[in-house]
Amino acid sequence: MSREPSTRLVTSMTYRGVYMEIVHPHGEVSPTSRSYFDHATVYGWCGYIFLALDQFEDEAVRESLWPEPVPTGIGKRMIVRHPEWLDGLPFHCGVTYFNKTLGNGGERGVKVGCDYRHLHDHDEMHDEKSVLRDLSRVVDALFKYTTYLMWCAGDGRLAREEEGTVPERWDRWVSFGYMASDEHFLRHHTAEGKLRNPDKEADA
Repeated sequence: MSREPSTRLVTSMTYRGVYMEIVHPHGEVSPTSRSYFDHATVYGWCGYIFLALDQFEDEAVRESLWPEPVPTGIGKRMIVRHPEWLDGLPFHCGVTYFNKTLGNGGERGVKVGCDYRHLHDHDEMHDEKSVLRDLSRVVDALFKYTTYLMWCAGDGRLAREEEGTVPERWDRWVSFGYMASDEHFLRHHTAEGKLRNPDKEADA
């Protein structure tokens, strides 16, 4: 039986300064799909977080995310293994994807994720919202394990999460230092990030 062409489905959002991405390589599962061995179900949901190494305050944690390749298997193929502490974060059935990345300016980062292709992982049990909830728990656990600095949308500097907030009617985190010193911001907001005139949209 032929199948209709499938579409790669991607949903993304930022939570506590961490970019999260949800992927379904074969698009939405057909409502009539109930078999674990159905092609679209077997290749189901995947969830990833993207971490910038410069945003880790702890140097040891930061450098652990940039391991050297090691030989493994027949022919000594080189692979990069993720640090063990990532296994302590509540990824669904553990970390199954780890990849080092470099930005255009040489900025180091990693993409870490998990898949939902394990026994009993029928796609009917998962959707975008449930995978996003799982990844949000991963980020919460990351912040408990170590200090991940936030990027200020106002001046681009890094600071601890408790040293800033998301101002009223904004969708981006800014530091209290920026809020207290930027004249444009202070014309429209209080030092606590609330609008000075709630009836007027801030032009942030």
